[in-house]
Amino acid sequence: MELSDKRIEDEIRIRSDLGRYLPAPLVDRIVEREQDMCLGGERSNITVLFADVVGFTPLAETHSAEEIVTLLNELFTILTEIIFRHQGTVDKFIGDSVMAFWGAPSPTENHAQLALKAAEDMQRWLDIGNEGWKQRFGIEIQLAIGVNTGEAIVGNFGSSERMEYTSIGDCVNIAARLESMARPGQILTTRDTVDAAKGCVQFLRLGNRKIIGRLAPLELFEVVL
Repeated sequence: MELSDKRIEDEIRIRSDLGRYLPAPLVDRIVEREQDMCLGGERSNITVLFADVVGFTPLAETHSAEEIVTLLNELFTILTEIIFRHQGTVDKFIGDSVMAFWGAPSPTENHAQLALKAAEDMQRWLDIGNEGWKQRFGIEIQLAIGVNTGEAIVGNFGSSERMEYTSIGDCVNIAARLESMARPGQILTTRDTVDAAKGCVQFLRLGNRKIIGRLAPLELFEVVL
């Protein structure tokens, strides 16, 4: 009986620890040994989101490292909760930005809608978060967000000793480019995402724009908040 209780406690702790990095469905697959932990991936149709803190360098120059770490940890905690609430996977944190995707490991038909709703919640939540940060640190955070839908390879990449569950492909590169193009408080996306979202949010068409690294321009849209 004691051994069984200990196993249950261990499993709960493992699920809790993994849940800091991965959404619940993926945690369940790993714990139940249903998730392939070998290197490699599968082609999936997904929606990718990049959210970046605008003007981070000046903030880092005018505040202590401890303050910046505290602020980023608080920001990323909320963004992660929003991503998980909308059934997304946190891919990675890159300095002052977060990458997430929807549609894998469990296929989801409405992954574009979920990603856009998460992006909206991120921008709207900043109104609340900034009230506290302005009082404590004298600063306000603004996010630039890029969202794109398409095919990518999703799986385990790296080495047998150190791997990460991530997505790789042109779809991901475009989302990253959109984030770098977005203005503070703006969510940029593409025709592929607009078509997949099926009118779940309002869009403003921005026309065809040249994307760095691509020969043909892309039709871009802004999410109307």
